[in-house]
Amino acid sequence: MRALEDVLMDMVENSGRTLTAISAEIGKHKSTLSRELSPYDSGAKLGVESLVPLMRACNSVAPLEAIAGFMGYGLRPLGGAPDGLNMEDECLQGYEAVTEFTRAARAGAHYTDLMPKLRAAIKELEDVLVRARERDQ
Repeated sequence: MRALEDVLMDMVENSGRTLTAISAEIGKHKSTLSRELSPYDSGAKLGVESLVPLMRACNSVAPLEAIAGFMGYGLRPLGGAPDGLNMEDECLQGYEAVTEFTRAARAGAHYTDLMPKLRAAIKELEDVLVRARERDQ
């Protein structure tokens, strides 16, 4: 298992951007960011509140993938653009898809018949999440 510090340092080094540009974008002094990323400097460590801005500045989710992997999870992006007209429409589609899945499960549908219903429900719920993210950003 790679140390998170190594993942962070690789992300910055492979971003195609200078440390100066990255540190300016996230609002830190270059020397501060350099110390926070160094595995050899125990006096300064990158805080979790700086992780998302750093990933955005480097255009990478490598640390997030590493953390998910450490915990036994995988990471995947949200699906494509929502197909509903608005948040209300997305919520209704999500509700209907979950209802269809649970009705089929309660009725004793074979698991192979439940799989596409589950995927459809997950897709619709992810569409709700995408709309919420768009609203909140």
